[in-house]
Amino acid sequence: MKNKRPNSWKRLIDALPHGVLIINGEGQIIYANASSAALFGTTRQKLIGTSFLYPLAAEETGEIEILRKDRTITSAQMTVREGAWQEEPAWIVALHDITELKDKEKRLSVVSKGVSSAFEGIVITDAQGTILEANQAFLNMSGFKKEDILGQNPRMWKSGKQDAQFYKHLWERLSSEGHWSGELWDKGGHNKLYPVFLSVSAVKNEAGDVTNYIGFFHDLTVIKQQEKQIEHVKYYDLLTGLPNKFLLTQKLEGFMRQASRQQKNLLVMNIRVFDPKTRKSSYEEPPHVRDAIIIHAVNRIKEVLRQRKMLARTGYSEFVGICLEQGDTVDNAAILAGQLIKSLSKPYHIENKTYRLKTHIGITAYEANSACHAEELLHQGEIARHKARQKGDNSFDFFDPQFEKSLLEFSRHLEAVRGALKKNQLRLFYQPKVDLLTGNVIGVEALLRWMHPVRGLLLPHQFLLRLDNHPISLELGEWTLNHALKMAGQFLSHDIEIPISINVGSHELQHKNYFHHFMTIMKKYPRIPKKMILLEVLETEAIEDLDLVSDLINRFKAQGIHFALDDFGKKYSSLAYLKELDTREVKLDQSFLYGISLINRRIWRFYFL
Repeated sequence: MKNKRPNSWKRLIDALPHGVLIINGEGQIIYANASSAALFGTTRQKLIGTSFLYPLAAEETGEIEILRKDRTITSAQMTVREGAWQEEPAWIVALHDITELKDKEKRLSVVSKGVSSAFEGIVITDAQGTILEANQAFLNMSGFKKEDILGQNPRMWKSGKQDAQFYKHLWERLSSEGHWSGELWDKGGHNKLYPVFLSVSAVKNEAGDVTNYIGFFHDLTVIKQQEKQIEHVKYYDLLTGLPNKFLLTQKLEGFMRQASRQQKNLLVMNIRVFDPKTRKSSYEEPPHVRDAIIIHAVNRIKEVLRQRKMLARTGYSEFVGICLEQGDTVDNAAILAGQLIKSLSKPYHIENKTYRLKTHIGITAYEANSACHAEELLHQGEIARHKARQKGDNSFDFFDPQFEKSLLEFSRHLEAVRGALKKNQLRLFYQPKVDLLTGNVIGVEALLRWMHPVRGLLLPHQFLLRLDNHPISLELGEWTLNHALKMAGQFLSHDIEIPISINVGSHELQHKNYFHHFMTIMKKYPRIPKKMILLEVLETEAIEDLDLVSDLINRFKAQGIHFALDDFGKKYSSLAYLKELDTREVKLDQSFLYGISLINRRIWRFYFL
């Protein structure tokens, strides 16, 4: 029995899951159980007799790292006790493998740091929803302090913007699938409401029971603000804050239904304002001044229309007013249009300068229950404004289906002329100018003709009369100038240097970039002397800005290019142009000869038609 006790004791020690070492006073290992050998990655035989390299102190517990034979490191908790071995003093060392525990701690530390430094707000609760942890990002976005929410339930964040059915669906989804995500509004510190995207997941143990919930919160405040700004840009004009055409079209459908329900008439007023000087001259105000003029004009329109449904900005200087009216639609519209024109025509005083605007207003009406769509109604307003424009500045008119028909015909004619330009159907014929005294050819006039594929050769009055004030007249003028300069080059090749007269409409002359554009084209023909070009001004009675045209003629004259007045004498007012416009030649209309005795004869040269 006496001999068996030590062996039984050793078997008991060997069976322990923890390592046990006995170390003598010299620091040598004199006993090691199987678990301690496993910790060191060796056998007991090799371990016994080696030196224990770790400091020993009685009643001490600490952590050590053991470098194993395979170069891996094992972490162990070491507990030291004083004892005796075979009647000799010794140290008894117990080693508990904590490698896995240390790894878990490291992973938890990484997770904890990740949670703390995460960009998204993170909240962790227990299975009952009690808040256990919240990171700094969540505290920042919510405005809470950590001590205010720990131990509380997320129900405290309900904003009231989601109903009970919303939360019922959230928990049903979370219970069945273990996850829910979506947008909602939360209530933060100081009752601040803010939008978030929440992704919440259930955390389960090995038995499948929910132990925690973890929620990830992404603050949508900035995104919602950006969406709101985008929405505003989509539906509203940035300069004036008025609804744009997109929103106008949507709202108009509702106003039309309202008019039908209330048995009222709906007025659509298409309003365009413009400065005749800046519209047709090379002079142009800075953008901020033009914007200021527009804002002042909007305020005046609002003042006249007051609370009549809606005012929208559909173009730079174009607006549409929507009015629900009772009684005589025509009379009401005429009164409103007159008030608008009167108000918009008053001077605008901006930065010590005075500006005056002209106005065109087109009016159409929607009668209750009529078959008409919003876009069609807006189109009718535009057609009516074009009709008003033909009456002159500061005028208004009503939609007329017949006028729309004539506009359609004009549009077709316009496309045909554009086609003539593209298909090279235009021609220049050159009519010689002959000195009646000598019989010599002293110049030629370039005459534009259209070689129509069906109608044959067309004269200008057959295709140009309705295009005088249209931008396409500038394209035709450019085409004419280029081809006339090419012909001048051919003349020079045959040693013929005579002036070529080119007709220029008043609309072209009053275009803001006409001089620059003309000289740019001239640069493409450096061989052509400028004295070979003579510009004949057509429709002088249509000149609105005489000072502008006079200045333009002087600029051309400085470059060696001269002007002539064409068809002079058609109207008595043409006499004023002799004084105001510095032209080298005047071409008399035959009608002028009948009253020639009444005219002050300030004439240098005559060409009889």
